[in-house]
Amino acid sequence: MDADMIFGWRPNPDIVISGAPIPLNYNYEHVTIPVDPLTAKDFIPLYLGARQPNSLEVHRQFGNKASNTDCPQRCKPKQASEKLNALEPQTSISYPFKFPNRAQILKRQESMREFTGMHPTIDYENKYELRFDSHFESGNLDMVLRKSPRPDLVEAPTSPTVKKQRPVEYDLYMRVDTNTRGHHQWFYFSTEFYEGSVFPGQTIKINVVNFTKKASLYAYGMRVAISKKSNNYAWTKGGENFTYGTSHVKRNCSTKERPMFYSKLSFEYTFDANQPEEKVYFAYCFPYTFSKL
Repeated sequence: MDADMIFGWRPNPDIVISGAPIPLNYNYEHVTIPVDPLTAKDFIPLYLGARQPNSLEVHRQFGNKASNTDCPQRCKPKQASEKLNALEPQTSISYPFKFPNRAQILKRQESMREFTGMHPTIDYENKYELRFDSHFESGNLDMVLRKSPRPDLVEAPTSPTVKKQRPVEYDLYMRVDTNTRGHHQWFYFSTEFYEGSVFPGQTIKINVVNFTKKASLYAYGMRVAISKKSNNYAWTKGGENFTYGTSHVKRNCSTKERPMFYSKLSFEYTFDANQPEEKVYFAYCFPYTFSKL
């Protein structure tokens, strides 16, 4: 699409999107929260995402509304020679969406959660916790668990040969892909910290633990898409120490005779030590939302 837009093609903004995506109920698999070996109790989720029961509920969340987030938004190039990956905070009205008549056939079965968003015990400006979010178009974070101690509780390297502090590790669970009943591949979420936080210069390790596919290009050099506030939300590829393999998370179709597991993507990212506050978006690849049409 970028190549077409360089030569002057643009989507027609006067066309009201109707009937897309296909009205579809989502099938969420039950996830068993693992036990924290330090406390012998279940890990406490840092973040829980809202579970929309079907594709039309996603549009009720974001369609026909004014934006209230600084989610990266593609700028319109003034000339063909300008870079198309220049971004700016989203401030316009979101995409128009006309709900089809057949929307009535979908039963609204809400998946209740004890909370949505960050855990209610975490203060908005808690300097020891990284804030996660995916309540924006194409965001699909379902749950976040911190698998290692907080940065202030991680011991500094004791050996002179070890120069790097241990990363703060998180397990991330994706929601079901839109327009599928149970496939998991796309991820898009943000992390954020504020002035006074312990995260400038800190390395984090992200484990996305419920990929459906057994193989991925991440095992052959592909990197995640990254957009950060300090870089004017321009999209780049980044991350380091990528691995892709079998996850510890069992699938619901697993049996005792035939255990089946999801796949897991792991990578590390180090925040800029010169940025006292930062917001960074991570995605499977460069996002292209309805509002960018």
